Amino acid sequence: MNWNALVQRINQDVEMTMGSKRFQHTLAVRDSALEMARRFDLNPLHAEVAALLHDIAREWPVKKLISYYERAKREDRPDWEADHLALLHGPAGALWAREYYGIEQNEVLEAISFHTTGHPTMGKVAKIVYLADKIEVSRAYQGVEEVRQLALRSIDKAMQVSVDQSICYIIKQGLFLHPYTVELRNHLLKELQNYDERNTGR
Repeated sequence: MNWNALVQRINQDVEMTMGSKRFQHTLAVRDSALEMARRFDLNPLHAEVAALLHDIAREWPVKKLISYYERAKREDRPDWEADHLALLHGPAGALWAREYYGIEQNEVLEAISFHTTGHPTMGKVAKIVYLADKIEVSRAYQGVEEVRQLALRSIDKAMQVSVDQSICYIIKQGLFLHPYTVELRNHLLKELQNYDERNTGR
């Protein structure tokens, strides 16, 4: 696959199909993801493609969104998820990326699929796309600067703080906590604890 040509094609497609505000957000997520990919020596083209496509299904008509989601749905997703449209565009967009663009690389597809809920098994490219969506330059919520600073040094620590912030927000809104998000938080805490123990000799 010619990834440079694919990036050009996707850039044109998202500009034509997204609203102006969504497109500007997508470009900002791309820029943030590319910065982290280069800093942490990850595949920049995979990060760029995933970032450009992370919201590809966000503005789809509901019928199309649900159709793709139902075909993409994993067995371990909760039944109530289908009632929350904002959670469907990740899995739907990942299926679209595979079928329409021929993308087979799992680190790209999982980055698109899990950028809203996260997932305990997500790889580093998926993590930086998740973070980029939270910390791109136009984001201005309480706590965003802390995550931005952490993202300069540690993907997992930035993820842990960002996921904690999301969980607190979801609880305050009285919404369901997605099991993927809870499992991701616990996984990150365990990984960070193991890292600390290895480096302190405990």
